[in-house]
Amino acid sequence: MAGKTVEKEPKTDAGRRTVAIPGNILPVLEDHLAHYVAPEPDALVLPVTSRALGIGWDKARLCTGHLDLRLHDLRHSGLTWAAATGASVAELMHRGGHASPVAALRYQHATEDRDRALADALAELAPVARIHTRDRRAMKGSDNAPDAKPTGT
Repeated sequence: MAGKTVEKEPKTDAGRRTVAIPGNILPVLEDHLAHYVAPEPDALVLPVTSRALGIGWDKARLCTGHLDLRLHDLRHSGLTWAAATGASVAELMHRGGHASPVAALRYQHATEDRDRALADALAELAPVARIHTRDRRAMKGSDNAPDAKPTGT
């Protein structure tokens, strides 16, 4: 802030955690650590000023054509994608560093792709049903008698 380095503790104890990094990102992270981070265990991984971060974020938004995105949207996207893998609320709470389910759920967003996956999963729960013609004589006078002539095999 104002050119000074500010380090502070997370808001809650849940914010202090170890988070697994996807394997496809490890080579880039290892390269970054080897070339840009001091060897001390408490060295900052990304010692970035707010101005430098803002410039980098603006450049990324311009390159992707998404000027409407905020930096915090990355957190929403990451936790939404983690939820789409089938993560439980407890797992999402841990990954996001949230102390309550309400906080974790605030970062969840429905997606059309996930809705399609849910519909497909529901279809897998029920076997293909055969439609049978009912004996209309047995149903005659019944409240369950259909208005239209039944069809099927």
